Amino acid sequence: MLRAIEETSRIRSHEGRRRHMQYVGKLIRKEDLTAIQGVFDAIDQEQEQRDHAFHRLEKWRDRLIDEGDAAVDQFMAEYPNADRQTLRQLIRNAQREREQGKPPTSSRKLFKHLRETLAL
Repeated sequence: MLRAIEETSRIRSHEGRRRHMQYVGKLIRKEDLTAIQGVFDAIDQEQEQRDHAFHRLEKWRDRLIDEGDAAVDQFMAEYPNADRQTLRQLIRNAQREREQGKPPTSSRKLFKHLRETLAL
């Protein structure tokens, strides 16, 4: 069944793809639906966890830019392996960009640095 699903992307003809999808449907009807649903649920749960981690990083980034050194101290207490100097430099640059109304280049760099620090 997995091979048939992967093969679908290689079929360019509209009618050929339609017939192949009917074949895939036939194979799926013969499979264990609870197992398939379990795989989809696991994929959904993994995506939900990634979204949660992404939002947590966004909150940290915004908090670091807004609060400055106080937030850096709290971040360093939670994640002691972070590079304080790089973090503070990115925060200062992001604050300066925000004040001057420039595009958030340093803010993006800060987010990337946080993501690498937390290994997400």
